[in-house]
Amino acid sequence: MMALAVIIPFKAARQKSRLSGVLDASHRKRLSLLMLESVLAAVADAGLATACYLVSSDKDALGLAKRAGGTPVAETGDRGVNAAVSLGLRHVRAERYLVMPADLPMLTGSSLRDAMALSSQCAGVVISPSRQMDGTNLLLFPARNRVPLSYDRNSFWNHLEASARLGYSVGVYTGAGAVFDIDTAEDLALLARMPKAGRTARFAAEAAA
Repeated sequence: MMALAVIIPFKAARQKSRLSGVLDASHRKRLSLLMLESVLAAVADAGLATACYLVSSDKDALGLAKRAGGTPVAETGDRGVNAAVSLGLRHVRAERYLVMPADLPMLTGSSLRDAMALSSQCAGVVISPSRQMDGTNLLLFPARNRVPLSYDRNSFWNHLEASARLGYSVGVYTGAGAVFDIDTAEDLALLARMPKAGRTARFAAEAAA
């Protein structure tokens, strides 16, 4: 059994559909893969590449995960985030799981180490909210007495409430790399002004021009 497994669900259908007003489908796919590369690089920098499981029906995303040293877990179709994470949980046995989305272009290995340190120091469960405080960007939880998945509307508050109900102490990690995800045109414009995001920021700047 692994001490920690990282699970990353990657949406194959209707990628970043909320950006359809500013990016066509091919550009949204390119953006999604660039952000996934950034997330996989952060996972590797945190020393977790071999513990990483990418769950998707998208062949390009699965290939990126394999080349980054992780394990691709193929879905037969895109059935949503809860289903993808559940498949990842069934695929690998671990003492703890760290679930994160693939759209965190500012995520760093340092951010992941800080979140895991918070868990080691005092928190049974660690949650990072999205910038809008509605979604869940990091969810670190033990395998025993597992927190129910709720990757739907207001997932941050749902996961927070469920963790408390199970009696866990909860740490909320709000490092910039963990809370900044890309969903809206405003997010994309902010990303374009963040040179530390490298190729993803350059792509956003070109797309926004």
